[in-house]
Order: sequence, then C-alpha cells, then structure tokens
Amino acid sequence: MAVPNWETPVIVSACLIVLHGFLWLGFRTRIAWNLFGRTQVDQVKDAVIKAVENNLMATSFIMTTVVGLLVDGHEIETVDGSFDPEFRKHLRLTFVTLCVWCLGMSISCLIYCLLTIHYFHPLRGDVPSVAFLVWNLRTIGTMFVLMIESYFIFALAVGAWVLGTYAWAGGIMYLIILALFTGMVLFVWLGLGRMHPDSEIFRELRDTIDDIVWEVDEPISHLYEARDEASKPISQPTESKLARMTLGQLGSELDKRQAVAAKKKVHVAFGGSGGPPS
Repeated sequence: MAVPNWETPVIVSACLIVLHGFLWLGFRTRIAWNLFGRTQVDQVKDAVIKAVENNLMATSFIMTTVVGLLVDGHEIETVDGSFDPEFRKHLRLTFVTLCVWCLGMSISCLIYCLLTIHYFHPLRGDVPSVAFLVWNLRTIGTMFVLMIESYFIFALAVGAWVLGTYAWAGGIMYLIILALFTGMVLFVWLGLGRMHPDSEIFRELRDTIDDIVWEVDEPISHLYEARDEASKPISQPTESKLARMTLGQLGSELDKRQAVAAKKKVHVAFGGSGGPPS
C-alpha cells in the first residue's frame, strides 16, 4: 500500500523534534558553560557579544542558502532513472521538510541573537554582565544549539538531494564524507574544550609562560627602578623585549624549558647519577 504524502513530513519532523529535545535539554547549559566558563570577569561582556555576533553571521549564511535550496533544489530528478517515481516523491518531501526545519531553526537563532545583543549591550559594569550571563545561560546555550542543528539539518537536506539526484552511489559517498568531517569537528571541539584554566596542564603551561615573561621583562624593570631612584628621565628608554617577542620565539623557549624539565625527571629517576644504575 502506498504511503500517504503526509506521513513522510510527519516522520521526519518527529525525528527532528526528538533530536532537538535531546540537544536542548542535555547540552544547552553545557555548551554555554564550556564556551564562557573560562572567560575572565572583566571580559565577559565582550566575549559574549562577540560570540553572539559570530553565531549571527554563521546562521545568516545557512538561512540564505536554505532559501536557495527551497527555490531551486526541490525538483529532484535521478540522473540514471534508478529510483521509481514513488520513492523520488518521498525524497522530495524529505528534502523540503528538512529545509523548512532548517529555515525555522536558523530564523529562531537569528532572533535569539538579536534579542541577546539588544538586552546585553546596554549593560555597564562587570557585575551586571556576569549576572546577565548566569541568569540567561540556557538562553545563550540555546542559540548555539540552534546553530548546530541548522548546520546538521542543512547537511542532511543536501544529502537527500544528492541521494535523489545521483542514486545510491552518490548518497553513500556523501554519508561517509559527512560522518568523517563531523567526527573531525567534534574531535577538535572536544580538544579545545579540555583546555581549562583549572586543569593541571594549563596551570603548568601558564606558570612556565609567566616565568619566561618575568625573566624577559625583569631587566627592563630594573632599568626603570634605577631611573626612579636617580630621578632622571631616560632620553631613549630601551624597548621591552617582551613587546618584540613573537609567539614563535615564545614557543621555542617553551620547548627548551620542557626539554630541560624532561632531562631533570630522567636524572631524578636514575638516582641523580646521570645515567641508569649499574
């Protein structure tokens, strides 16, 4: 028996509602806290507004692209005619349903972003900004959930179009590539999220950088202390080496210190004799 036309949109919509509920209930607070939990108090307002603006631009791109897909891409025709008309009809309905959901989520995300900017930007002071972030943490997290869902549903819509146009070969190839790059993005995101100021690795790295900065800047501090004691201005003060230090130079210094620390650990492990015990 042929499946009625309304069942395909209902089934696809039900799956998307379950996905949205899972992400919305389980990850909106986690995502927001993961993004802003390491932000300094005096930088909260700038960090949130910048993140919301980036979200706004990314979601705007998705919205305009989906509108183009709805206008030009809904007529799916298989190049080799391998699919029967009934199956192509359901593919078209799946494609259109995915595009409509993606469009709705992207528009909702844009409205969330605009409202957040309008209410957050007039605040003055660190305490009101932090209070606003804590009070609306779930709302801000929902914006990023909607953006993630918009991109994911957009990718599914493109996959439906590829499957309907290039049959199983194109659909399977697209599915493999989508899974590969989705895994890569999740791997990078999780790696970035692990670096937290409270972690031991971060504290060790921060202490090492502080030592390097102090050693580089210490001669300059002595220079200005001598100037203050003599009460004589310096005609051409020496430029701080720290201001001229690049990230590459800082990285090289970090590598040297890590190598020295590793040698010290080996030396201690062998009883301080400079080599393995006999």
